[in-house]
Amino acid sequence: MYDSLLINKTKGDENRKSFIGIPPYDRTPIDILQIALTGKELPLTILIADEFQMMNGMDPGGVSKYTLELQRMLDRLSLAYDINYRTMLCSDFMHDSMYRDVYENIRITCNDLHKELLETVPENKRNNSDPTRYVLHELACMRFMAENGFEAKVGPEKELQYDSIAQIMGIPLEYYYLSPAYSLGTRYPVSVVHYVPTDRKGGQRIMIDDELHIAKAKLMLGPKDASMYFCRMGNAAAEALGNRREEYIYLPERRMKKKSVSLVLNNIIKPLKGESL
Repeated sequence: MYDSLLINKTKGDENRKSFIGIPPYDRTPIDILQIALTGKELPLTILIADEFQMMNGMDPGGVSKYTLELQRMLDRLSLAYDINYRTMLCSDFMHDSMYRDVYENIRITCNDLHKELLETVPENKRNNSDPTRYVLHELACMRFMAENGFEAKVGPEKELQYDSIAQIMGIPLEYYYLSPAYSLGTRYPVSVVHYVPTDRKGGQRIMIDDELHIAKAKLMLGPKDASMYFCRMGNAAAEALGNRREEYIYLPERRMKKKSVSLVLNNIIKPLKGESL
């Protein structure tokens, strides 16, 4: 039985046509596998948020380069783990008149929600000339996807700030959240966004193309919550590959770290490098 990596999906949700947005970055954390494996649970489309990185100030050349790299990585994951998901780009539709109409409707509808919109904006950007542009496009994309047959949105829990506004507006979507991801080498558990390659609090992230010895060294850093997270993801990857799951819940902390090393290296790092177990 597949161990769900979604924290609030219930029986009967398996057939909901779903999407998740992922912005392209210069590096890809291993945690993106959790997103890809969601395609084992739901009919999934991965929406590459290239236009949103342009809004964030990334140069167009970088956006194009990292978008292509992300598409290739998603193809590798699909092939390695036999996952069926679609990919599409925000730039495929965000310049079309149909989307612009949706955006304008959202902008007008949100006139009475300025306070809620502004709360989603980082404090250092709230005095910008158009501070709510990003969140309005988030909401417009949700509405656009819903109007094109999508029934559910998947994302990290930090997107609750957008989803709660979408619910107020009556955008007809269900919302599923990824199990929290953690950085390594911190004194206490620090949750991170799965697709963002950095940790503002100084923790270590495993990149999907890290060499084995680098990934191993990072996994041995803990803390325990992070070790449990990587054990769980390693087991999910093992199941997708047809490999044996391993028990880890009741292990002492050091043994759990070692278990996370074997599960992640054998079921994620090595398969993606084309190495046999």
